[in-house]
Amino acid sequence: MLSGHATVDRAFSDPAIREFVDRLWAEAIPTLPADAGLDTSAYTAELAKRFSNTALAHRTAQIANDGSQKLPQRIVASAIERIQTGMVPEHLTLVIAAWIAACEARGKSLPEAHFTDPLDAALAALGERRTLERIAAVFDLAGFASGKPERQTLIELVAAHLVHSQQGSIALALAAIGIPGKSK
Repeated sequence: MLSGHATVDRAFSDPAIREFVDRLWAEAIPTLPADAGLDTSAYTAELAKRFSNTALAHRTAQIANDGSQKLPQRIVASAIERIQTGMVPEHLTLVIAAWIAACEARGKSLPEAHFTDPLDAALAALGERRTLERIAAVFDLAGFASGKPERQTLIELVAAHLVHSQQGSIALALAAIGIPGKSK
């Protein structure tokens, strides 16, 4: 959505976003339960096929809906596990930063009602704070990494990505993690 793609298939056809998603999957896969019998290669291949399907016309704004409810188990938990094993969750934390950036862009570069979240009123009330304070407040509101010793590390990683996306768009944030491309 931040790169200007209205649908998942259009976003997934963007080489920079596709590379990001591939790296995101590679970063998240080691955090999945080893004893679950998951065939991650088959699963990601099926996801890639679905994400490339132009007939689905799945809107990127739909993915942002209810982010405060989706991110804890889908992204934050994996990011915490990466930190616990001594790894940096660059791609996972960029997802969090992108969601925050999209929330902040509503009513500015994105339509006001482009997507919704149960915390919309509370997020809007955060106002203009310094980046670290704002992200910590978002983490508090959404319960991201609540009570976890890795919380501050996550906040700092998200802040770095958010600053890049605010300075030059999502393309700068992607470039900062080594993904060249033309995404906006």
